[in-house]
Amino acid sequence: MHEHSIADEIFKVLYGAAQNHGASRILSATIHVGEFAGVTQDALQDGIVHCCEHVDMQPFPVHVIVDKPTAVCADCDCEFEIEETTQCPNCGGDSVSVRPATGITVKHVELA
Repeated sequence: MHEHSIADEIFKVLYGAAQNHGASRILSATIHVGEFAGVTQDALQDGIVHCCEHVDMQPFPVHVIVDKPTAVCADCDCEFEIEETTQCPNCGGDSVSVRPATGITVKHVELA
């Protein structure tokens, strides 16, 4: 249910963009999903297909790019993806602020 409500909100954004641009179809969408957002590509795609059925629209591919958590070094302001360590790859500092990857962002929509 969680993923369906997220898919519904994303579909509203995509459908609104199509209407605002006078498009008759959505050809594809690219969505960035944080690694810890709790959303899988399959569930997101299934939810959007379900939303398409409600407005009699042809389903379209949804490309999901998974964003990893990042950190920002307090010593040198370097931002980096967290891999095996939270030590700054630029200056070696260990005073970092972690930015969890929990967001979901529509990055691109292709309309026709």
